[in-house]
Parts: sequence; structure tokens; C-alpha cells
Amino acid sequence: YKILAMMDEDETREIFHRLGYLNVWNPMNPDMFYKLDLRHKDHRKMVEMSAILEQEEPGENWLHVSYRWSSYDDPVPGWELPRSWSGRQEDIDNAGNCGPRDFGRLDFEYTSDPTLECAPVWAVRKDLRKHCLVGGNLVY
Repeated sequence: YKILAMMDEDETREIFHRLGYLNVWNPMNPDMFYKLDLRHKDHRKMVEMSAILEQEEPGENWLHVSYRWSSYDDPVPGWELPRSWSGRQEDIDNAGNCGPRDFGRLDFEYTSDPTLECAPVWAVRKDLRKHCLVGGNLVY
């Protein structure tokens, strides 16, 4: 995450595109701006994990949220994150949906800023590491 912090937005997006979100992202340090294309499975998994963090961690931690049906459409006015997008069985909606849609563009900033009454829940973040390449214990 320290290397990503030194890059500009275009460089960071290129790293995630070339290597894949799940190979680079560390849930122990999720604070950043996301531009996700829900046609890609690893982007949908990122939405699921970010939705779990949003639900489990206190405060308003998703900022500047924008959902579009496609990259050519305007943002959907008043769009809010559906609880079912966490992908957890207990969050299935009335239509039986579980997980994010497989189309659309989602942009948001995740923050753990205590001035916004946000705070990390380390147990949840540690649990999410099992879905990512980085952040786990080394095994020899």
C-alpha cells in the first residue's frame, strides 16, 4: 500500500488492471479511491469485500459514491449500496440476489478517517485477507 500511495491515480489504476485487485489490494489498508468495472469478477469481489467493511465498520466510510449502468451512462441519481452486495448469505435481498451485479461502473472512496467517526474493525479486515494475495502470513 505504501508503493500505491506514491503513485498518481492513472498509475495506480494501471497496476490494478495489470496485476488484478485481489493480487495487490490489502484489506488491512483499504483507504483509497476505487474505480470498479463490475463486468470483471475480481472487481465484483472487491465490491463484496468493501461492502462488508462498510457494513461492519462504524461511520460513513464510503464517500463520493457513483454507480453507472455502463461507462457511457450518467451516474444513477440517489444510488445507495444495496446490503445484498456484500455477497453474504444473511444479506440476500427480497429478490434472492446475493452479491453485486455483473455490469456497471462503481466509483467510491473508502475511508477510515476518525474525524468522520470511522474506525477499523481489525478482526473483519484480517478475515478478508484470505481472499487476497497480499497481507497473509508467510509460509515456508
